[in-house]
Amino acid sequence: MSYPNAIEVCRADLFTKEIELRDRYPGALVDKVLRVREMYNWFIANPDGTDREFVAEVCQRHGITRVLIPNSR
Repeated sequence: MSYPNAIEVCRADLFTKEIELRDRYPGALVDKVLRVREMYNWFIANPDGTDREFVAEVCQRHGITRVLIPNSR
């Protein structure tokens, strides 16, 4: 069975109840959608937040390490 990609699911079902998402999609896909929902809510709750603050929040909440790529000149 083929499933839509995470972006398509977010567009269609971002605020669908978690239990319904779990009935429709594989667990890994549902987890991605729930992370996007969580960060969408943070973004709405912090309208004055900067892009840098948003990225820092995502990294902190989800244990993501940023990799800095040196400028290539």
